[in-house]
Amino acid sequence: RILADLGFVRVLNDGIVEVDGVKFCGISWKSDIKQFSHALTKLQSHSRDSFLLIHQFVTGSKSIPEQLGEVSKDDLKNWKRVFVGHHHVHESFANVCIPGSLEIHNALEIAKGSEKGFVMFDTETGGEEFLPLRPSRPIKYVEVKVQGMSALDAERSLRTWVVANAEPQALLYNAEVDSARRRYSNESSFVLALRFVFQDLRGA
Repeated sequence: RILADLGFVRVLNDGIVEVDGVKFCGISWKSDIKQFSHALTKLQSHSRDSFLLIHQFVTGSKSIPEQLGEVSKDDLKNWKRVFVGHHHVHESFANVCIPGSLEIHNALEIAKGSEKGFVMFDTETGGEEFLPLRPSRPIKYVEVKVQGMSALDAERSLRTWVVANAEPQALLYNAEVDSARRRYSNESSFVLALRFVFQDLRGA
């Protein structure tokens, strides 16, 4: 909002703006999906000649569980192209483009080999190109398998890996039975990504 007040950016809060003959409609994130539906209906008359920017989970994405979807891709099919935030992993399907986040947000994204970057889109041809970016800091990653281990042994395993991979002054950690709380200073030269792997025993 401050940047908008200073004239550096234009905030699209359920509105429309035209830039060099290209129209963009934007709907801000809604905690109540009914509010989103209302805003979408209000802007629907611009769908044929405008690009839509939204920040909700869209069904059809391969990066999130289907039950988390808030907006159906069918509700968006009339728009020229829809650019979606909220998702952290890049993908495109139907007329939906999800650029994803610029940085790794969790260890699962590393495990799946998710690339981070941004999308360059040609408004005249409809061409789309994903341009990958390197992480701003190196990321050290490990999967800690604690199946059958005692809490003490799990903590020792975690401690051994952290000590071997961290600069002592850069990372403070406190390991618990089934989780690890991580705090690192803004001056840290890298990020440690920890992921615990449990075997599903519900069917055993």
